[in-house]
Amino acid sequence: MGTLVPADLPLSSLANDEERQVVAALCDGLSDGWLVLPHVQLRGRGRDHELDVVLVHPDHGVADIEVKGHPVQVREGLWCGRDGHPLDPQPFDQARKNAYALRDELRAAASCLRHLHGEHAVALPNTSGFDGDLPPGCERVQVLTAPDLLEVSDAVVDLMSARWSNQRLTTAQVEAIVGHLRPDAAFRWDPAARMRQARHRLDELGAEQV
Repeated sequence: MGTLVPADLPLSSLANDEERQVVAALCDGLSDGWLVLPHVQLRGRGRDHELDVVLVHPDHGVADIEVKGHPVQVREGLWCGRDGHPLDPQPFDQARKNAYALRDELRAAASCLRHLHGEHAVALPNTSGFDGDLPPGCERVQVLTAPDLLEVSDAVVDLMSARWSNQRLTTAQVEAIVGHLRPDAAFRWDPAARMRQARHRLDELGAEQV
């Protein structure tokens, strides 16, 4: 089984039913060793990034999975909604940019991750399949439909081994990734802090009046 990080994260805190469905499928269906990190937020230079699910495995590497629960179709090479209008952002553009943002963030976070690569995919939990061709730059293994989620261990391994970005991770690298994306911080509770701050401010105001 995949390991949820943190282990006590309530799935009810995720944005929608589709994300909860995908995370549950990953946790239940992946083999041992996979770490499942839902809802990872990154602060970028030009914009912030919200990654639906980040996967980490010492033998397979890192992947970002973006979840789309609404109906989609490909029309003249563009991903469109049910109404035929192009989606903005395009699902695979979003997944790719989020994966690159994750890669850059982790490379900068620790020297042992300097050459890290990552994979990306889009999960369509309400889609049973499709007919026709995908746009250039999107491979079949990067689309996780409902049947793929039923056999998600094989689907994710296929995703991670289909392209050049797959790489093994050392224990130190896995720990660096999880430690950066899921850090700890202990806040010191001090009921008197507010009073000291108020007294300090009054002293400053008094000095200014003098």
